[in-house]
Amino acid sequence: MQEIKYARQESSAQCSERKEYKCRVCDGPVEWPDILCRECWKRDREEQEWESYLDFLDGDDTTPVNPEPPAKDGCRRSIPREQPKLIVLCGPSHVGKTTFARRLGGNFTVISSDEIRKRLSISFGDPEHEDKVWGIYESVKRKALKEGHNVVLDACHISKRARWHSLQGPNAHHRKICVVFDSPLRTIQQRCLKEKRMSLKKAERMWKDFQKSKPTREELSSQGFDALYVVKE
Repeated sequence: MQEIKYARQESSAQCSERKEYKCRVCDGPVEWPDILCRECWKRDREEQEWESYLDFLDGDDTTPVNPEPPAKDGCRRSIPREQPKLIVLCGPSHVGKTTFARRLGGNFTVISSDEIRKRLSISFGDPEHEDKVWGIYESVKRKALKEGHNVVLDACHISKRARWHSLQGPNAHHRKICVVFDSPLRTIQQRCLKEKRMSLKKAERMWKDFQKSKPTREELSSQGFDALYVVKE
């Protein structure tokens, strides 16, 4: 299994040694392979038609999960279709999973448990509605995989069972990548107090639970993952 580690904040010496990556649209410098730079990402977000995704959550099975948005001002260029990717994000709340997923751009179908809760007006951890949230999440995931989309699963996947379950579905032709977010507790606390999406106590508990069950290369390999990326800060 391929294992790559990188940090968001690096010294100038480290940056000079790290491989340079280019934005797949404008060839500007980026810190991660096969993503958009910040400016292209902003334009890309403006172009995307999220109504199709939301219509699917409402039960419209005839709507594509993630249609290709139209080209605009040369921002998007066609990319040869290669082996589709299934990217599973792992980490507690407030580590930057959703931001990372959005920066991958429009060639990926991002399936977010938080987005589904927002759409259904359900608070995080509501025991009466969690089954409904994950039922929709699983349905969208399987549809996107079956249609051969590049898929990003934006959820915590804290437990070993959750990571195993993320690979269940029609993904035989997908390259399966696990991205683990390893942030210090202090960073989690600061972001939690700033964003106020959940209680500080709950965020701290999620971080501690993740430290106890943090995925290893051996575990992920046995589950069927092809590559591991570790995001540190």
